[in-house]
Amino acid sequence: MTPIQLAPLVLLASTAMADSLIMPGDRVVLLGDQFAVELADRESFVSTIEAAGATMESRGRCGAESATFVIPGDLEQDDVVLLCLGMIDSLRGDRHLDRFKIELEGILERMPANQVVLVSPVPLEVEAGDDPVLASNRAIAVGLFADAVRTTAHRNQLHFIDLHGPLRHAESLEGIARDGMHLDANGWSIADREILWQLGLRAEPPDLRISPVTPSHATAHDEAIARFETIEVDLYSGKVGLPPLPGSTKSPPVENEPEAMTWDSALACVQRAAGTNDDHDGVDSLRSCMDVLAGATGRSEEALAALVPIADNAELPMEVRLAAMAAIEDLPAGAAVETARMQTVKITAVPVKMTYDPNRFEVTAGEPVRILLENPDAQPHNLLVCAPGSLRSIGEASEAMGTTAEARASEWVPDSPRVLHVMPMVSQGEVGEVRFIAPARPGRYPIICTYPGHWRMMNGVMLVRSSRP
Repeated sequence: MTPIQLAPLVLLASTAMADSLIMPGDRVVLLGDQFAVELADRESFVSTIEAAGATMESRGRCGAESATFVIPGDLEQDDVVLLCLGMIDSLRGDRHLDRFKIELEGILERMPANQVVLVSPVPLEVEAGDDPVLASNRAIAVGLFADAVRTTAHRNQLHFIDLHGPLRHAESLEGIARDGMHLDANGWSIADREILWQLGLRAEPPDLRISPVTPSHATAHDEAIARFETIEVDLYSGKVGLPPLPGSTKSPPVENEPEAMTWDSALACVQRAAGTNDDHDGVDSLRSCMDVLAGATGRSEEALAALVPIADNAELPMEVRLAAMAAIEDLPAGAAVETARMQTVKITAVPVKMTYDPNRFEVTAGEPVRILLENPDAQPHNLLVCAPGSLRSIGEASEAMGTTAEARASEWVPDSPRVLHVMPMVSQGEVGEVRFIAPARPGRYPIICTYPGHWRMMNGVMLVRSSRP
């Protein structure tokens, strides 16, 4: 718990009733996902709210997300609103995080002048039979969304109730969740008291050491929650897919539709590059032109005539020559060419398992190499080629970057001379590419994904062998 959270919570604990956010006559409205639905069923929570002279209404909805959230039309100016969002959003992965922040800000802007309290999602828990890697990824994502709720609350000067932190550190031999994402009786024995304490309705925070709930109480709790819909469990388990979201929250800038690149315009671009050591509009633009030539049906010989002079020209920048070699590799099978050849290594990011397939391959020292990474996984992945023996140091350096805006902008690539080559993040359904000259020194060069939480499992080895005689 950070100092910015701790100070006001200590004050609430010492003067609980005097500083309570709930006053006699208040209407407390629970909004959000299934957590809000279940919180309204907690007898200890409801009775404490009523003992404070307030009334409570539940407007929670199973499966609620920020992008489809509807604000009730009868909210009043003086209502105290507990807003519980983020759990279902987190199942879309951290690529959805930026949109979640925008949507959450939009919800707050549309709220009447209520006293809004943001409640973090609870942590996920690995259940028996869960894929440990998938569960771990989801747990990391929930933590990022909980942080986003905290940041939004502080930015808008709203009260924030952190459940993710306390429940993550709860000591329970039997766990705190009944299905990985919804609290069981043990988890609720902390959660509702934690909320009441942070609202100022309890003098002391709950003990995070949980005594197992007696079977009779557990059975009563199970019966109480049995009537709730199971849509969230089905989403979590993958039995049903996440519904498509409405359009982007931001209107894209209006741009003129670019003209389709023709063979002639692509050829002109490539021919200019062949006669100069200037890369003109950039290697990426030049590579697009080369792709047009390489992909033209029935014109392989013409494409070769344009590409070979670039690949063989030692005076051109190496990145330009590598782009030409890659385009030559993409020509239809059987295209005859006598030029520098490039070794292409095709790798797939295995969905859910956070591994490269293959995770070991060989290249020849001093020869051109291209690595293609196909990503069918829901999470983005990158690929760094690093100096021998640097796997742990680079992985730990990427971990230390945290989840700041600066880390995200750098795509979690540490600033280190031991990082030799970088393939930027590859999103789901895309293919990434990195081209380079293999190191002159034979050895084992680690490859690694530095997306948060991935490096310990998603790594491999590029074995560099001596050049052939």
